[in-house]
Amino acid sequence: MLLQVTQQRKPFHPTEEPNGSEKKEEHMGVLILQIGGRTIPVTWEENESIAELKRQAAKGNISILLSPYGGFEQVGSLGREYPSSDVRQTAESGDIMLYASSNVVLYYGSNTWAYTKLGHIDLPADEITALLGGDAVTLTIATASSYDSICGEVSVSASRQRGGE
Repeated sequence: MLLQVTQQRKPFHPTEEPNGSEKKEEHMGVLILQIGGRTIPVTWEENESIAELKRQAAKGNISILLSPYGGFEQVGSLGREYPSSDVRQTAESGDIMLYASSNVVLYYGSNTWAYTKLGHIDLPADEITALLGGDAVTLTIATASSYDSICGEVSVSASRQRGGE
């Protein structure tokens, strides 16, 4: 069965300021991605895998050592299984996928396999290749509430994520 996400999602850009009517607490469920210490803009999917990542990241930052594989991706173990709904699909540059329920894969090329899509890095393909196309990198996933511990002062986007929680 092919399942396709059709909801509109807004990218999270942690360098943007929230508008005056929103509070920091509203962003506690927002996931933040860092690669090698650089905060990366991401459009996250709205699925059970992301909901569980949010729950785990709220308990403490998730750090993963990613290793290059096949000349088109970086892959690393999440250290546990997450809910998944794998669908055969073609990953493109910037896609963030859950593979075999326990591995995160970031693409700077393309590959077709059965994955659960987690999100997409909102950078040009050449920038994604520069980030991921070399040696191993460290990936950190955090929530906005734990953003201070990896980035300093919290400055979050006015875009809110819905669903999942």
